[in-house]
Parts: sequence; structure tokens; C-alpha cells
Amino acid sequence: MNFAQLTGRSEEHLCVFEDDFKIYKPIEKDLCSFLSSIRQAGFDAQLASSYRSFDRQLLIWNEKAEGKRPLFDPLGNELDYNKLSEEKILQSMLYWSAIPGTSRHHWGTDFDLYDAAGFQDQKLKLLNCEYENDGPCAAMTQFIAKNPSVFFRPYQGSKLIQEEKWHYSHRHFSLQFFQLYDYQVFEKNIQMATQLAFRDYLLSNCLKFYQAIQNSVTL
Repeated sequence: MNFAQLTGRSEEHLCVFEDDFKIYKPIEKDLCSFLSSIRQAGFDAQLASSYRSFDRQLLIWNEKAEGKRPLFDPLGNELDYNKLSEEKILQSMLYWSAIPGTSRHHWGTDFDLYDAAGFQDQKLKLLNCEYENDGPCAAMTQFIAKNPSVFFRPYQGSKLIQEEKWHYSHRHFSLQFFQLYDYQVFEKNIQMATQLAFRDYLLSNCLKFYQAIQNSVTL
């Protein structure tokens, strides 16, 4: 896995999965087995997203920075963009969005999962309330937790990045790439991202953000 692949600037490591998604080729067999076991238990398990390119993540990031996409607090409540300072805007962005070039989705080992049966009359929002209590994905989430596999949830809540109950990752390969993603990769990625909102601030606090992001992952 080279720099371009680690940061979402190359798709050479990917293959097409179930027509609409791209994943890291070596996880294909495990992912098929994982989804099959969930579906056989009666759930309509579907991917909401998998690989995401640097350019796509940059668009999402910059639109949030400009107030073109909603921002949420740690509990998933929408915030009033016009009442936030620049520091608060950045903080709220990081709760739910990765800095472009740092997303685990760039690797093709990670994906967002939902139970499509619960969304016939409503739109998926990827909020934790959809995955807990009586939410439409709660039963599926409980089934996965009771039946361990090679996939795990890397974000289970930290000061910087909030818990994402829909986000799963292939443990073996993602751990390899996580270890490859050192401070030099992190810094180079931001230096190259000339159109990145908050770029100067991130560069001036590069080590702090690198350490906080690394420490946010539950291995």
C-alpha cells in the first residue's frame, strides 16, 4: 500500500463489489461471507458506502466548512452553522468526518452497513439512533456483536471522533494500513491538499491532530 493508495489518490488496489461499490480486493471473500451470514439470519444487510476517494472526501469536507452541509454535535443534533466560531466549525466537522486523505474508507477495507428492510419509508441518515434501542438497524447490530468475525467497529467513541455504529473494518488488513499511516504520511497529505479548508491550521497543529486521530481508533 503506497502513499497514493493510503490517502485515496489511487484506486489500483480496489475491485468492484456488488456492482455499486469498490473494496480492497483481498477482503472480498471475507466480506461475502460476512454479509451472507447476516442475510441468512433474516436481515437485509447492505453497504451504504465503502471506498471513498480523496476528491470525494475533500468535497464533503469543504462543503461542511462552508455551511453547505449540516454539522452535528456528538449526540447527532444539528448545529446552527451561523452561530459557530471557526474553531467550533472545525471541531464539529471532525466529530463525524475524516480529514481528506486520512479516511479509512480510502483503503477499501472499511464500509458503512445498514439493514435496508427498515428504510422502506424513510431515508438512511447514518446516525447512532438508527442502530440502537428500537432503531431500524438495532437488531442487526446486536446480531453482529454476538457473532464475531474478521470485521470490527474502529470508531467506538473518543474526544475527537464520535462512535459510528454503522462503520466496519477488516481487522487484519486495516491494521496493516493503520500502522503504515505514520506521521510523515499524515503531514505530507495535508501539505499536498492545497484546496483543503482549515489547511493552515491543521498544518500548524499537525502532530496534535495526528496523535488524536490515531488514538481515536479502537483496535
